[in-house]
Amino acid sequence: MFLPSRTFGTALALRSLFVWVGIRAATIGIGLPLTMGAHSAFVLLLVVYLTGHDRALFREHVFLSNVGVARGTLRSFAAVPAIVAEVALHLAVA
Repeated sequence: MFLPSRTFGTALALRSLFVWVGIRAATIGIGLPLTMGAHSAFVLLLVVYLTGHDRALFREHVFLSNVGVARGTLRSFAAVPAIVAEVALHLAVA
């Protein structure tokens, strides 16, 4: 298992962060009947799914798998910025 290059890793992390901001902005006015932890888990799963879907649209996962990057690594590159942002958000609110 290899890590993606710095260029792809940065692009994946920034794309994930932009998706997180978009989801959080879209769910500001919606009163979801979820606890704060469940809402965060829902947002994180949605971020990972949407960034994976975006990679699939551009066939980036095929290119990166050809150079030895596993899909789990790509999912973690999508999840880590969103997790950090969620923790920062919870610390700012609390």
